[in-house]
Amino acid sequence: PGLFSAGADAIDYEPGTLALADLPGRWRAAKASYDAAARPGQRLPAVYASASSLTPVANEFVAAGIGAGPRLWVAHWDLPVADAVSMLVNSGGPYPVIGVQVHNAGLYDVSLFRADWLDTVSRAPAVPQPVLHAVLAEHAVMVTSADGGKTWR
Repeated sequence: PGLFSAGADAIDYEPGTLALADLPGRWRAAKASYDAAARPGQRLPAVYASASSLTPVANEFVAAGIGAGPRLWVAHWDLPVADAVSMLVNSGGPYPVIGVQVHNAGLYDVSLFRADWLDTVSRAPAVPQPVLHAVLAEHAVMVTSADGGKTWR
């Protein structure tokens, strides 16, 4: 059950989505996708879970040997916004909170996120630049191209 893409920004852990034991493997797959920039623009993987699930989620990561790294997006409906902001600003440790969902507005939910998490994204690998060789011979300059003659300078 549950939808999962290794290129997702967050893994949804709530009733009916996936087993707790599957969470570390899914996080590792998402982290590998982020590290490889398989989907440029992907954020460091987070786990979306209710506030009441945070202890079992953290314990599952520890049991799987993941002592740090996963980010947490916490569903804590009707938490006062000031408390949600405090949670985001003061979060640290091995599993920092990067988002707090504070309200269900019917057709959509309202969440607050850390700007540093939103801004830190995977990047496509740099495109290798052609290597050019210049040879001086008396009064002439010969320029060669490393890409089979597609570009010359």
